[in-house]
Amino acid sequence: LERLFTVVIIVFAMVTFSSFVSTITNAMTQLRNLNRERNEQFTILRRYFSENRVSSGLMGRVWAALQQAMGRSKRRVHENDIQILQLLPWTLKTELQEEVYAPIVTAHPFFAQFSAQYRMQMRKVYQIIDAVSLGIGQELFNFGENSERMYFVLSGYLTYSEDVSRGGLSTPSMVSAGHWLCEPVMWIKWKHTGQLLATTHCEFVALKASKVQEVLLQIISLTPHDAVQQYAKMFARFFKKHQEMLTDIWQDVDLLSEMAFRSFVEEPTEADAKTGQRSSGNAGSAHQAMDRRKSVFGGGRAMTFNDPRTIFAMSRNWAKSMEQFHASAGVSDSD
Repeated sequence: LERLFTVVIIVFAMVTFSSFVSTITNAMTQLRNLNRERNEQFTILRRYFSENRVSSGLMGRVWAALQQAMGRSKRRVHENDIQILQLLPWTLKTELQEEVYAPIVTAHPFFAQFSAQYRMQMRKVYQIIDAVSLGIGQELFNFGENSERMYFVLSGYLTYSEDVSRGGLSTPSMVSAGHWLCEPVMWIKWKHTGQLLATTHCEFVALKASKVQEVLLQIISLTPHDAVQQYAKMFARFFKKHQEMLTDIWQDVDLLSEMAFRSFVEEPTEADAKTGQRSSGNAGSAHQAMDRRKSVFGGGRAMTFNDPRTIFAMSRNWAKSMEQFHASAGVSDSD
């Protein structure tokens, strides 16, 4: 009996120990797989240094900088990383997207008013949001590049330097969480007026202008007087007269709130419906408001207002959408 007991104990100990060793082995294998891509990159980098006879001093500095950047660049979990979310019913998935993105996007006065009046269409906007990560020292955009997306900064710090040749600021401006970037691309044809670099790891949500404009275009026929058109016209008309103030990082919440309120809340008169302007208040009140509140971000003349295509481009097919929008909104060079 004692021998049987001893044999059972030994067998149990061997099984337990084998299971423990197997668990550790599997964990180490998974860890190696996670680091495999990074290790492969380091191996290729060593080969690059060797083949090009890079000096040991420079090699050490590059190596240290990469190690530091990789250690700090721990990006957020993005929706696209979670494949299982694709199994959710459409309604439940849109509710999840709304709860995640609404506090970020509706910080902008236009999207706050738009969401309040067109909630279902706003959910379509949430569906086309992209998550963007930027490592230390990486560039989001540069001078003269065509702008395609509007960004909302979730975390991190960036420096924005204007093109000095345009009379911009020589001292870089700091951009941080809560700031939005490149709104003009939603309403006008826009080229970046400066360079934006990440000084820390940064996270953004991005709205591709062409996709958002497709959603907004669906709203035009819903109401006799469309607030989206009014906001677009007001934005374009104002900055036609104040081109020097508009940059990639321009953000005057007071002025934008006034534009959004006049577009969505105030009711137009019959005369206003013909002219495309709002009824209440002085027609130049938005201009006067901006004159009183000079934006801290000056410079930037990347717009061409003489071309009617610049006002509220709304579709993937640029020329066709412009004809459609101009026919419905009555936009012309004289606006």
